[in-house]
Amino acid sequence: MIKTKWILLITFLAGIFILVLPDNNKPLISFNKMHGPTLQDMIGLILISISWLGSIIIIGKNWKGIRSRVGQRNIFLLFTIYLLSGMAIVIALIAESDWLLWLSVSIASVVNIFFIVQSFLKRPQ
Repeated sequence: MIKTKWILLITFLAGIFILVLPDNNKPLISFNKMHGPTLQDMIGLILISISWLGSIIIIGKNWKGIRSRVGQRNIFLLFTIYLLSGMAIVIALIAESDWLLWLSVSIASVVNIFFIVQSFLKRPQ
């Protein structure tokens, strides 16, 4: 199980790294005039999506341990921030706002990484 968690974390970080690399290629699809993933971006997004789905399963299995370490109130706050960041990503794509898009992606990524790392830790005795 520990190897799976590390593979998911490394896959997630590799996807983010690929996604933020500069490229000037033609978008495969367009979300709006300014945004659309290129082939390079799609590879990063696929890696992020695979690791995200796997991490959701692991986080769900370790939810009680995460909740006992972090606290119910903090979990609720982090989960709310995560959901708001996801909604802000959609709003940023619709409004064509680069700064909101990158801010939202960054916040959602930090919260996601936090939950993944917390799922690595053992429950307090």
